[in-house]
Amino acid sequence: MSTIEPNWLSLVWFAGLATVCGVAFLIIAGKFPLDARPDAARSLPATLLIIGNVVLLATLLAGTEAFMRGEAS
Repeated sequence: MSTIEPNWLSLVWFAGLATVCGVAFLIIAGKFPLDARPDAARSLPATLLIIGNVVLLATLLAGTEAFMRGEAS
């Protein structure tokens, strides 16, 4: 098995981060377009929360990409 993946810890971390990115993307995708949201989600705090989640997802995605590039070299 070590010839397939010699670094199991990195594989587990990458799989976890990629899963979180995928699930977060699906959750956030359901919030756009902003004007199509239900009335309960149209308040300013809800909009700020959605924008904050997009920023956090972008950060997590960039971190996952950096982790993947760092392990490849």
